[in-house]
Amino acid sequence: MSDGDPPLRLLSLPNTPRRNIIQCMEHIDQFALSLVSNRSKELVKSIDIKCHAINIKVNIIISIRIQFPRDTIECSFDDYQRSVDNPSPTNIKSKVSLGNEGGFVHNKPEYRFEEWLNHALELYHQSELDRVSIFTPLPDMKSFRKTFNK
Repeated sequence: MSDGDPPLRLLSLPNTPRRNIIQCMEHIDQFALSLVSNRSKELVKSIDIKCHAINIKVNIIISIRIQFPRDTIECSFDDYQRSVDNPSPTNIKSKVSLGNEGGFVHNKPEYRFEEWLNHALELYHQSELDRVSIFTPLPDMKSFRKTFNK
């Protein structure tokens, strides 16, 4: 493709070529596509991507780590639970990165931390987290516990 070519309308392609294109994408690009719309999230889910583990790390920055055989996607949230007054704010920004490589910053206005976590679990067909590591206590641990179903 050159600069003058029209963009590829991925969601307009027939099902088989569309799925083949998504299967060839990097994990971070698949994750980014899943954030665009419900339709694109369902499309990414349909190619049945498996990850080894989904973990949460609570330190100065809280993060969701999605581990694959050769790389890891990290969604980090530095504005999560800044105070007891607002333990789970909406519209939090996530810095999404792949290992030590670059990434992108994204926010979904309706998403709280819980929705980011549920998005990752649903996308990779996981029913639960593998590990939660807490190195720094959060201002409101009771609210943080409500993030988890069990």
